Amino acid sequence: MAPASGTAVSSARSLGRLPAAGLSSLAGVMLALAFPRVGLWPLAWLSFVPFLFALKGRRARHGLLWGWLTGTVATAIGMSWIAGLLERFAGLAWPLAVLATVISAAAHGAALALCGMLTCWLWSHGVRPIIALPLSLVTAELLVPMVFPWPVGMSQYQVLAVIQISDVLGVHGISFLVALGGAAIYELVTDPADARTRCWVLGAGAIVAACLVYGAVRIGQVRAARERAPSITVGLVQAGLSIADKHDPRRFSINAALHRDMSAQLEREGAELVIWPESSHPYTFDHDATRDHRGPRAVRQGFTIPVIFGVGTVDDDRHRRYNSAFLLDAEGTLHGPADKNQLLLFGEVIPFYDDIAWLREMFPNAWNFTPGTEPGVLEDGRLRAGVLNCYEDMLPDLVRQLARRRPNLLVNVTNDAWFGDTAEPYEHLAGSVLRAVEHRVDLVRAVNSGVTAVVSSTGQVMAQTRVGGPMARFGGDEFERTTVLARVRLHDAGTVYTKLGDSWVWAIAIAVFLSIRGVYRRRGAQP
Repeated sequence: MAPASGTAVSSARSLGRLPAAGLSSLAGVMLALAFPRVGLWPLAWLSFVPFLFALKGRRARHGLLWGWLTGTVATAIGMSWIAGLLERFAGLAWPLAVLATVISAAAHGAALALCGMLTCWLWSHGVRPIIALPLSLVTAELLVPMVFPWPVGMSQYQVLAVIQISDVLGVHGISFLVALGGAAIYELVTDPADARTRCWVLGAGAIVAACLVYGAVRIGQVRAARERAPSITVGLVQAGLSIADKHDPRRFSINAALHRDMSAQLEREGAELVIWPESSHPYTFDHDATRDHRGPRAVRQGFTIPVIFGVGTVDDDRHRRYNSAFLLDAEGTLHGPADKNQLLLFGEVIPFYDDIAWLREMFPNAWNFTPGTEPGVLEDGRLRAGVLNCYEDMLPDLVRQLARRRPNLLVNVTNDAWFGDTAEPYEHLAGSVLRAVEHRVDLVRAVNSGVTAVVSSTGQVMAQTRVGGPMARFGGDEFERTTVLARVRLHDAGTVYTKLGDSWVWAIAIAVFLSIRGVYRRRGAQP
């Protein structure tokens, strides 16, 4: 063994002598740093080395504990922006906001808790960690719900060669690959002289290499297909309004004029379609509206091209309120609406609000939104825009439902002004990138304040804005006001993943739990 290699192995073995709590915490820190905004993506692969050292020789219940600690630490760091959000907009004192953030992190840590438990159980029953860890991770990511989903695979969104496999396996396929690579490193440093270990590591390396080759080939194929597809020049409006200014009725006419003026400028620069962010138009529309407002409440003034805009809509007959988007074509006809399907808990819907009196007294100004019945596609000529409202671009299952309706452009309208200049807008962008690759369709994001961006069907971020000025970093009201003009391709969504989704992960999850059930049945005992 070469001296440098021996030093690395010795260092890794020294790492294994740390307490399990320290190893789990270290794994959590490394995993958090792999995600935006820091974005040290190789750390996601390496984080599973201390993670497996923490689990080595442990029972399943210990794996649950140490996996939970890893997930909690990772989430507490990666989603530390929750504290600022709660302090600024929920009115919580800073200690309570921090406590709420820790509780949220603990809940999100459940995925790695289940991963740790399953890994320990399989490991103790003769399954090598190089197999046990990837199977356990994707099973846990599939089964454990999260308010803000951020699977391990999302950390790789900037590594084009790695993320291409998601058009077959989805984001969980990337997580599987990262866990496989991390487990292979662990096996190699713990027992490099063992022939069987080297065989397993070579096998894992071959799988990783095959995925990278697939990625390189697919990038070329998809780029060639994009060049053959029809194109359209899209203008994206980022008005940079603070939450206070956005919802102040005294500013409604000013805000509307701002979006119109920015759209007129984009038209002069060559835009054929302009897109405004979520709830950008301040004046409510009827849910079944077919024409623009007249007068000062009109969407289109000063420009002539079609516009997709976010707006609140009301169904007068049933007194329901929706978070919607319309397409207003060049002739003045409204297409849509495309309603938001997945409402944000406590932001857009309060459970049992209509049934419990004290909730209505506690939140007298609240008004539950009504979810849409299916993802919306807005059509105008050759354009079929699949609309993702707010954080819906973070939800693979919902985007897959939309992709099966064959849009040729994904449009995310959102508003990340709630979070200031934190990691959240960049984590949000990372989810969008993977949705574009999963279904091989270009994606554009119009964000009031956040990261307005254009993403190609290869996952390449072709253009993006920044969040804002110095005050935005501290939750203030200074955000960047800008526009993006880009040429995108109109290529129908549709891949293996669009058709089959996460069925392969379900097969793994079923196999894992059937194996556990089989062992306990043979022992004549209950789990």
